[in-house]
Amino acid sequence: MKILSMKKTNSFILFGRAFKNAKSDFWVSIQVLLVVTVILTIVFYLAEHRAQPEEYRTPLDALVWAATRYIGDPGNFAGNGPVTLIGRYIDTIIGIMDILIFAVPAGLVANGFRKAMEDEKRKNYMEAIRLRVFKAFRQVHSTTFDEYRDRHPEISNHSYFFTPRKVSIAKLEVKGLKLSDILDIVNNYPEFRLKNMATAVSSESQPEDRLVVEHFPLNTDYGYCKDRNSNITIVASSSTAEVGTGWFAYYLAKFGGFNLICKELEVDPDEPDSFSAMPSQIQVDGFTKKELETDPKANRDRLALIDKKQARRESFLNDLKALCKGENSWCIILLSHIKNQTNTNDIHFAHCKKDGSDLAVNDMDAYISMLQKMQSTMQDEFSITSVQSSRYPLKSSSLVYKVRKDKPEVNGFTVRVSTDIICFDARTHAIMHSMASVINNSFNGQGMQPAEDEMFKKRLFGYTE
Repeated sequence: MKILSMKKTNSFILFGRAFKNAKSDFWVSIQVLLVVTVILTIVFYLAEHRAQPEEYRTPLDALVWAATRYIGDPGNFAGNGPVTLIGRYIDTIIGIMDILIFAVPAGLVANGFRKAMEDEKRKNYMEAIRLRVFKAFRQVHSTTFDEYRDRHPEISNHSYFFTPRKVSIAKLEVKGLKLSDILDIVNNYPEFRLKNMATAVSSESQPEDRLVVEHFPLNTDYGYCKDRNSNITIVASSSTAEVGTGWFAYYLAKFGGFNLICKELEVDPDEPDSFSAMPSQIQVDGFTKKELETDPKANRDRLALIDKKQARRESFLNDLKALCKGENSWCIILLSHIKNQTNTNDIHFAHCKKDGSDLAVNDMDAYISMLQKMQSTMQDEFSITSVQSSRYPLKSSSLVYKVRKDKPEVNGFTVRVSTDIICFDARTHAIMHSMASVINNSFNGQGMQPAEDEMFKKRLFGYTE
């Protein structure tokens, strides 16, 4: 009975979609019919009024004749038919249109129903493809992390499984997926994103385009937010623009038991809105809201886009500020950078402007201690250089200052990790775990939660959220 009921419901849904698909064409056909009918009745009146003045005294009489002609005149309202040659021609045309009145709408609805069935079939097909793409993100264990764990037996005696950073287009095609279907999935399902790995490599290397698919969890209109009741919050404010940053932030926060907030979605992908350095004025096509409001009617779509961007920005900021609780709270903005001949360091930290002003950290002792521990740990464990950066200082528009404006007790800084580490280093999981340990020990963090430690031991698909 449930199956039967479901089929009936689906049929009604399909019929509703069919009518919706045909609605615009239906109303157009009705309008054309009315216009043609009015024109024909005027000509009919002019011809028949002279021959039958008592029968067709006004154009209204001709219109009544035409209307009753369409429905077969069951009440005999039409009276005498046409006697002129023109009137008979119009009568013939009206007769043909009488057939079209029913044939055209029926055809439109039938076409709409066919389209609705095709759309439903396409939807089911896309869901099947989405599942296949999702299953391509089956979690894997890391040999290098196992080796790191062997050096640190306090971590765990079990292998951990991790969601892949990305899946190449070529790998998906080898699985039998068509490129067109992969692109449709990326365009229609926001948990997937297309990225070019060439953007994670210095132009000095002359990288070739290499398309990959990223997968990430979503639970907000801007992306993802996870409150672990930690005094430390990891912020991936540029995940949409940078390759792998959201993935790195996800596992860094998971290893440390930190709160996590990620910007994973854009209102307008063609004109991204930066959350890492929020300008005071949101622009669309180079115009601010104030400029567009000079002609609100002409700029209606642009203004709606600005309002949507503003709402999403406020949602992100409100959630971020809610995560940063107490005087011992730390807000860590995670970004990436590309190493080259002039930028050879792996990790850059920044807590103030270039001239040393506007410190975003209150507890400088804890911050300096963390820097020192991070430098020695990264160098000793992985031969990675970690520095207090002069290359990437904070700017007046930096997200850290947006948080501290309302919550001055919050400590904030940025950490830029090279794309070499985020995207290409086989030791990435171990590096993330080590970074999380240093941050926890320096800022009195709570560490990884037991439940999440258990989840690491299960081989699942995608993310565990």
